[in-house]
Amino acid sequence: MTINFKDTAALHALSTTLLEKDFNLKVNIPTDRLVPTIPSRLNYILLIEDLLDCGGRRAGDVHGIDIGTGASCVYSLLAAKTKQWKMLATEVDKESVKFAIENVQRNNLQHLILVKSVSHTVVLKGALEEDYSYDFCMCNPPFFSAESELNPSVKRRSPNRPHPRNGLTGSLQEVVVMGGEVAFIKRMIEESLELKTTIKIYSSLVGHKSSLTPLKNALKQAGVSNMTEVMFRQGHTSRWILAWTFDNECDLRNVSYISKREKNLPLTYLIPHPEDIHEYTLPIIATKFHDMFSQLQLEVKILKMEDSSCLFEITALKNTWSYQRKKRRAMKFKDNQQLDIPQSSAILCRETKECKPLGTKQSDNSASERSINSSMPCLNTKQTGNSVSMDSSVPCPSTQHTNNSASEGSLNSSVPCPSTQHTNNSASEGSLNSSVPCPSTQHTNNSASIGSGPCIRRGQKRRGGGAVTMTHKLFKSSDATSCSGVLLKAGIALFPVHLDICLELVLLGGSGGQESLHQLLQYFKNNIRR
Repeated sequence: MTINFKDTAALHALSTTLLEKDFNLKVNIPTDRLVPTIPSRLNYILLIEDLLDCGGRRAGDVHGIDIGTGASCVYSLLAAKTKQWKMLATEVDKESVKFAIENVQRNNLQHLILVKSVSHTVVLKGALEEDYSYDFCMCNPPFFSAESELNPSVKRRSPNRPHPRNGLTGSLQEVVVMGGEVAFIKRMIEESLELKTTIKIYSSLVGHKSSLTPLKNALKQAGVSNMTEVMFRQGHTSRWILAWTFDNECDLRNVSYISKREKNLPLTYLIPHPEDIHEYTLPIIATKFHDMFSQLQLEVKILKMEDSSCLFEITALKNTWSYQRKKRRAMKFKDNQQLDIPQSSAILCRETKECKPLGTKQSDNSASERSINSSMPCLNTKQTGNSVSMDSSVPCPSTQHTNNSASEGSLNSSVPCPSTQHTNNSASEGSLNSSVPCPSTQHTNNSASIGSGPCIRRGQKRRGGGAVTMTHKLFKSSDATSCSGVLLKAGIALFPVHLDICLELVLLGGSGGQESLHQLLQYFKNNIRR
């Protein structure tokens, strides 16, 4: 069975079926209202439970607030059904209030859920019962500030960014609010400064990653230091929960959900094939990556160089990979100011600073930088200690090359032609003294391969799916002292998978965390073909 997630009717049927099958909740969702995704809603409930446990729950029942419950009343229904929590569910839209009340009554949960109609100016104040304390509040605010933002192309940061895979549901007032989610959550922050410990834990869902920085800055400016941020991934969708408290006994940074969740899942990317298939070999790809390491001013330690894999440990003290497009534009603008624009009948040769007429044949000594007819330095860097020295070159694929006495730690190999048969049963760690085959080469290697298991389609990224790869065993996370003053410390592996070459990044430490690792991967994706 397949589901068309762009079909709103299919989404409606899926959500109502899951609620009834897994939670015995019979929910009626109108076709013109937001259809909730059940796994993400349940994750939010489970996180709230962990947040409550961090400082000890108050005596008696748990009382929560569901801001903007919607027609489905899904958060309150799940909280009451699975946790027996008492919920105050607020809603602005009169029609949604009607459906929410019916859904509560249909499931006989009136003793646990109170649906309350409020005006559009009310967030928390004006909805709460006087002289009453609550354990938490939760909110799924409208993400967008204008109707035009509902068009996926408006919010895409890159033309290569894929369109959403699911259909858009919900009324306009459920997804759009003046100022967007940032303005809405800032109103929550302002009201929380007045309510203080009336609510033990304040929280809200955040739909856009770009909203996190202004919201966290708003909390810091308000003097709130006890807060946490948790990211959820459901399929291809990422969402964040921002939570804060004024309760000194509750440290939100010490939450079991956060401490127990699987960290440092690797990011995996299948490197696309270039036009010239002879350039798609492990030594050449490793050379390109080493060039990028140099351009980014990264500290590099070469851990392993074999025909089965290449392993690097990189350290970044600052972010040198972001805003590359802006930097290129600035460089281009600077070049245009320094150099006169040549006539249409001539081109400017940057190497000689001379103008040559169009159609002039270049000499044999000016072959292209990536030509396979010239030797290519492979990782022209000498490392000390346990690092590997790599000063040799990658010759032409048609060149016959033999080396039986290469010293350990050197990369002195050749790229054989596709018809070459290659066998390697004893490659030593830290050296690559054998040939790396082209994609059509028959290759046998009895040493363990890093990338065992299925990979992904070429040019696509696989986010951690829970499986621990061999890369985890080869890289060890650094402690806090070794990463002092470091933005990012990561392990990088290159290894063949069938006819492809796979890139895998593992977070080892640093203040930038997984977010910086994602940014670095995006840089590699943008520059690997340059």
